[in-house]
Amino acid sequence: MILTGSAEPQPLRPLDEGRSARNSALNGCPMFQQPNRIDTLNTIAHKAIDALDALPADALRGAERDRNFCERLVVEGDVFGVEFREAGAEILRHLARIEPEERFARDLDRAMRRLREAINASYSMAVAFGAECTTSIQRAA
Repeated sequence: MILTGSAEPQPLRPLDEGRSARNSALNGCPMFQQPNRIDTLNTIAHKAIDALDALPADALRGAERDRNFCERLVVEGDVFGVEFREAGAEILRHLARIEPEERFARDLDRAMRRLREAINASYSMAVAFGAECTTSIQRAA
């Protein structure tokens, strides 16, 4: 129930798909209804690995080590660190040098987009965690 200025508590409203998490919080929806940012990042990273797996085997020839390292980090749920972002960037550089055949150009584009999205989400999460930590330390001081 949401307590408002009226005498009667109001029932919780489900999140509208079109509203942002920020607007939802401002409109009285509880925090637990917002998507978990860590789970979202892990999902994005898993989709990036899946997109890489959809590429022909020879597309990743020479980047297998970085791809396997990224997959290990994703499986372990350790996609917040600089290691994931650096290995992902190496894979992106490798993929950018490929002149794709028409039959897998769309898969290559999708893999690069998903990997870029995972790297950006990892960086954003790291920045958010750093800001939260700094704020907590300042409050404690």
